[in-house]
Amino acid sequence: MTPDAARVTKVSLVRLSSATHGLNMNQLIQFPAFAVSGDGIDVTAPASANTAPPGHYLLFLLNGSGVPSIGRIVRIS
Repeated sequence: MTPDAARVTKVSLVRLSSATHGLNMNQLIQFPAFAVSGDGIDVTAPASANTAPPGHYLLFLLNGSGVPSIGRIVRIS
């Protein structure tokens, strides 16, 4: 649920990083499909583990100016 559901123009999923010895092995960003549903947002999970491996992601809602919400950690199985 978000008070600004009608103003959301993009959703992003950013995979939590895993860095070792100066390399970031898990850097990934996805822009999944979504739909506004009343005062909330329904986000479509990525269709394949090949495009979004299972794990924890930060979910951001962006408005028309590209300003993100506070990120929420979600888990994709």
